[in-house]
Amino acid sequence: MTRAFSRTLAALLILVTWGLAPDSHASARGAAQALFQAGRDAMGKGDFETACARFLESYRLDPAGGTIMNLGNCQTKKGELASALESFQTAKEQLKSDDWRRATVIKYISDLKTRVPKLVIEKDADAPAGMKAKRGELDIGEGMFGAAIPVNPGALEIIVTAPGYQGLKYSVTIVEGETKRVQVNPGEKLQAGAPAAASAPARVKKPAATQKPSDKASPAASEGGNSAGWPVLAFGSVFVVAGAITGVFARSAETEHHDECNDQTRTCTTAGQDAAESATRLSIMSNVGWILGGVGVGLGTYLLITDESEETALGAQFTTTGAGLQLRRRF
Repeated sequence: MTRAFSRTLAALLILVTWGLAPDSHASARGAAQALFQAGRDAMGKGDFETACARFLESYRLDPAGGTIMNLGNCQTKKGELASALESFQTAKEQLKSDDWRRATVIKYISDLKTRVPKLVIEKDADAPAGMKAKRGELDIGEGMFGAAIPVNPGALEIIVTAPGYQGLKYSVTIVEGETKRVQVNPGEKLQAGAPAAASAPARVKKPAATQKPSDKASPAASEGGNSAGWPVLAFGSVFVVAGAITGVFARSAETEHHDECNDQTRTCTTAGQDAAESATRLSIMSNVGWILGGVGVGLGTYLLITDESEETALGAQFTTTGAGLQLRRRF
């Protein structure tokens, strides 16, 4: 098996994974829509505990701006003001600058900033070195001591520990709009000989030695056209078809968006908001399909007419902005 064919197979495996992603995303999005609707139903019944859980899971599966807005609204009604503020700030970052919903989100953020309580955890003057604190599941890092951190109203628990000290638990109640300061220490120092909890040192695992790849080229296995072009051509065709299909769905979603929105009042139903987000995602998927399809068809054709005795390396490259194929030849 030639080096070109080996690398082509590796690239094809990546392409297959990429090609299966839309199906996986479609399945996740279907579940997200069902959870979103279940959340809306629970909100209508005043069951905010269930509603927030449904919205949160829906957003995890499909991070749509409308979903995180509904989650923030649910958290506000539930009294989790700090969590709601975080949700609306996330929504503001997600929504485009020309999205009419941004004005609503900004209004919620402005209101919540005046209502969210803040907790300041400070070290006692005689606090020992190595002292650690924890609020619920949150570890209080060194940089958090003395800082006003937004918290949800209600009862809070702070656990403070230090090597050689007994440790203390602080119970704090904080109300809406309040800024509360709490000075903490790890309690009494243990007497000599008394058992103290000790942290096990972190075990450092040495990285495995990296094997240097051989520069020796594999001999060509055949003469004439490169047979590796056929599978590349086939998968390129698949992506062309996928790009065309998702393009049709994108146009359909865009039509639904216009039908469900009122241009004069600049308002949309939930279905209209979801359709707008679907149109954007499907358009991106369609463009990616066309690009990868064009690259695949072009490379497949090129490989079929290329002499395999001229070493050809095909590789796939993924970045935070997309995916691509790279072709290198060495004579």
